[in-house]
Amino acid sequence: MYHATVRQHGLLHLISPPSSTPFTPLNTVRQNTAHGIIPTCMYPMSSFPMTSDDAEQARAIQCYFADDVHLQTEDDILSFTNLMASSSESCSSLRALHLSVGKIGPAAAAALVSLLSKLRTEPSARFTSLEFDGYTEGLLSSSPDLPGAFADLTTLKTLRIDQVRTLGADMVLNMKSSLVSADLGLEVILDEGVPTLEQRCMSNPIFLLQGSQATLEKIKASGALTDDNVSYRIRYPRVRELDLDCLDIPLTYDYVRAFPNASTLSVSSIRFSGDGDMPEATRYRNANKQEQDEYGTWGALDVVTCSVLDAYLLALRCPVTILQLSLNGTGESQEWCARMLCSVLDDVHPKVLRLTMGSPRILLRPSLLSALSLERERPLETLAIVYEVTAHDTTFIVQEALMWILKELTPVPITTFELELDCKDVYAGEPNVDADGRYLHRSGGTYFIDLDLPELAREFMDFIETVTLVRISLKRHRVRKDASVVLEYDSSKNQHSEDRASEDDDQDEDEEDDRGSKDGEEHAMSQFCEPESSQAEVERMLIVEG
Repeated sequence: MYHATVRQHGLLHLISPPSSTPFTPLNTVRQNTAHGIIPTCMYPMSSFPMTSDDAEQARAIQCYFADDVHLQTEDDILSFTNLMASSSESCSSLRALHLSVGKIGPAAAAALVSLLSKLRTEPSARFTSLEFDGYTEGLLSSSPDLPGAFADLTTLKTLRIDQVRTLGADMVLNMKSSLVSADLGLEVILDEGVPTLEQRCMSNPIFLLQGSQATLEKIKASGALTDDNVSYRIRYPRVRELDLDCLDIPLTYDYVRAFPNASTLSVSSIRFSGDGDMPEATRYRNANKQEQDEYGTWGALDVVTCSVLDAYLLALRCPVTILQLSLNGTGESQEWCARMLCSVLDDVHPKVLRLTMGSPRILLRPSLLSALSLERERPLETLAIVYEVTAHDTTFIVQEALMWILKELTPVPITTFELELDCKDVYAGEPNVDADGRYLHRSGGTYFIDLDLPELAREFMDFIETVTLVRISLKRHRVRKDASVVLEYDSSKNQHSEDRASEDDDQDEDEEDDRGSKDGEEHAMSQFCEPESSQAEVERMLIVEG
C-alpha cells in the first residue's frame, strides 16, 4: 500500500477522494474530460491507500491533469507518454516538462521521442518550459534520436540544463525554439586537460545559444570556457541579465560585443587566487581595459555582482549604479585587496557599494578603508556591509567588529549606511534552548540576543558625520529570527529649529548649535520591526542566561 502524488499547478499534491467517492477508472476519466468534466477523485493535499493495480491508472491521471510535469523514473516516462499518446487534448494542458532521470531503456526512449514529435507537429502555445536535472547526458544517450527530438521543439521559452556535455551542447546549438531565458550548466570533458577550440566553443553560451539571438533576455551559465583568440560576431541585443558562474576567466569585451544592452552582470571566475597570481591577473585586467578603450564598452550598468578580484579583472570602463562585491575567499593579501578595491571604485564610480564578508577584519584595515574615503568624480552615496557571522566568531569578535565598523567608517563620505548581520551559519542543527547551556556561550550569535538595534543605529547616525539614513537588519538569528531598524535624519525638523533660533535674538548660541546639529532624538525618525514571538524568546533567553 502506498500513496499517489500529483504535481498540479507547479506544486506537489496528493490525490484523495472522499471515502464515499469511488475511484474513477481511467477510461471514465478520459470520457469525462473530453466533455469538460473534471473527475471528483482529484482532491489535493491529502492521501488515500492504493493497490498496485491502481498505481498505473493513478499515475496517468496525475500526469493528465498536471500542467507542470516532473518525471523522475523510467516508469514515469512510460505512464506519461502512454497517456499523452491516447489523446490530442492532453497535449494542450502541458506547460512545463521537468526531467530528473538518466539513461532509460529503448521502449521508454522511443516513447519519449514519439511524444516530442507529437508536441512538435501539434504545437501548443502553453508548452514553454523544459528542464533537465544533472542526468542530461545519460538521458540523451538513451537513443540517437532524442537530442534531435528535443532540439526540434518550437514553442519553448525557458530552458534549464544542469549538465551540458557533448550531446547536450549539440542539442542546445541546434534548438529551433526562440528562447527567452536559458540556464546552462556547462561540463566540458577534457581528454588531455587542455580544452581544444571546439571544446571551448561547445562550452561557451555565446556560441551555443545563437539560435535565439533575437529573443533571449536572460542568460545564466556555469563552467563556461572562453578563448581570447576567438572573436564572436554573434549578438544578443535583448539580453538584460547576464550571469556567468565558475568562469575560467572574464573577457570583458566579448560580453560587451555579444550583449550590448546588458544592465545586470554577475561574474564568478576560478582561474586566479592568491598573491602569486596577481601579476597574471593584472595582465588580463590591462588587456580588458585596452580592448574597451579601443572598441567601446557598455554605456552603463545598473547592477554588477562579483568578487573584488573579478571586478578588478573586468576593468569596467562604464559607470555602475550598484556594485556588489564579495571579500570572502579570494586568497589575496590585504594589500592586494586594498589596491584592487581602489582600482575598481575608480573604474565604475558606484552610487551604492555593497560589501559581503565573513570576517569584519577583511574590511577594517587602514589600507582598505582608504579606498572608501578617497574623493572621486561621483561620490559614493550608500555603503552596505553584509557581515556573515560564522561559528568561529565568538561573542568578543562580534562585539569588537561592530565597534571597529563604527569607528573606522567615520571619515567615509556617505549619506546612507546599511548593516546586515546574517546569522545563517552561526549554529548547526536545531537547539533545545532549555537544555543546551552551550547555546548561550559558544558563538557570536549570543551577542545578538539582547543587542539594541535602535541604539546601534543611533550610534552610527551620530558617529558618521554625513549619514542621514541608517538601516540595520538582523537575519536568520535562531532566537530573534529577523529584526530590523531604520533611522532617518529629519532635515525638516532641523530647518524648523534653525528658523526658530534665527527669530530669537536672545537665544543662547550653544543652544542654537545644538538644535541645528544632527544630534538629538527629536531630529530622527525611527522604525523598528521585530516579531512578537521573537521578542518573547529574547526575554526568555535573558532569564535563562541570568
